[in-house]
Amino acid sequence: MCTVLFMKTEAGFLLGKNNDNFFSEGILFTNRRGIIKSALIMPPCNPLQWKVKYGSLSFSQCGKELPVGGMNEAGLVVEQTTLPDTKYPEYRGGAGVGELQSIQYLLDTCVDVQEAIRYIENTEICQPTWPIHYVIADASGNMAVIEYIQRERKIFTGKNIAAKVVTNSRYDKANALYLQNNSDIRCENEYEYNSLQRFYKAADILNSTEYFDISSAFMYLEQLERIDTVWNIIYDPQNLNIYFRTKDSVEIKNVNLREIDFGEKSQPLLFPLSYPIEGNINCKFMKYSREKNSELINKFFKNELVASVMGITIPDELLEYLASYPELMEEANQYH
Repeated sequence: MCTVLFMKTEAGFLLGKNNDNFFSEGILFTNRRGIIKSALIMPPCNPLQWKVKYGSLSFSQCGKELPVGGMNEAGLVVEQTTLPDTKYPEYRGGAGVGELQSIQYLLDTCVDVQEAIRYIENTEICQPTWPIHYVIADASGNMAVIEYIQRERKIFTGKNIAAKVVTNSRYDKANALYLQNNSDIRCENEYEYNSLQRFYKAADILNSTEYFDISSAFMYLEQLERIDTVWNIIYDPQNLNIYFRTKDSVEIKNVNLREIDFGEKSQPLLFPLSYPIEGNINCKFMKYSREKNSELINKFFKNELVASVMGITIPDELLEYLASYPELMEEANQYH
């Protein structure tokens, strides 16, 4: 599921997200500049390759380099929510990247929404495992929604975004229904009904509230929660702050990207989201370890509900490769 909304403040804006998922664990990873990466895909797809221009922080439930969202040091935020209507284009032989790693690709390489759109228009989603649509925002207050419908890429920006909310419905349909001021939601399934309910409620909150601050943003995210909401995240791109709390650790935590070393020689770091602490966590990050990454990956993919919903069982050999993938990239960079 998940809900994302764009909230105005007196001096700028906040992007808030409820992460709705029956799996509550996760890690916040640092991502340094300068490393050359190759997309985590298998033949016959051609892996996209890129060099990291901007350091970032990324939230992940299934391992480093496969984030569900994050923000870079230029203030670009890339988030996503599940969209069952997603149908990615057929692979045409170009530079390919998976649907989650494309989030990291944009964080690594783009300074604003305009550049992110240009980059994603020149890449292909390859070997996807989950149907999602993307929400992108930058420090200037620009926002875009990107979807793949009937094998075509749909991009919404500017005046095409009336209600600055994304749930789990096609944005064009949800936005159009809301503009019609039609409160009589009729859907064929409970999933879509719940999605549109949250869309309308979030849009009403935005219309009835002139300005938000961190406290009110968390309050309204709480009003939009589902029974399976496990994280609340608030991005402040202009000040490079991220605030979050989790079902397992309800204290509000914050981190400032200006206080993190993303230099080419910097030590990769991580922060377990359920760590019981309140307030600023900049000095609480731990050194990245393959063991921590592997632990998260195995917990996620071996979770019975995750395996059931995804409809796949990943062999231990592949899980081992996913865990070692960041180190393999580091080793490959030694030869560049």
